[in-house]
Amino acid sequence: MAMGIDELIEEIKALPPEQQQRVRDTLGDATPPRQIRDDATAEEEFKLRLLEAGLIQEIKRPEHHLQELQEAFLSYQPITIRGKPLSETIIEERR
Repeated sequence: MAMGIDELIEEIKALPPEQQQRVRDTLGDATPPRQIRDDATAEEEFKLRLLEAGLIQEIKRPEHHLQELQEAFLSYQPITIRGKPLSETIIEERR
């Protein structure tokens, strides 16, 4: 009977630390290195290297920030002011 992934993980967790490290090393050797795109920014490359080193678990994509920005942009209401336009006031003060 084949062992499921959850059972395998539990078996690995039960191993002594040095054997767990051996499993990590073996899996690390079997994992192909991530290819960094030629046009990757320095920040993207930095995040990929952190991920490869195991210092972070995931690279969050900024999609949720873009949606928040778009919602804020669409709901923007300019402030109305009385008097002459602000641009005229700025030009007068520069003179």
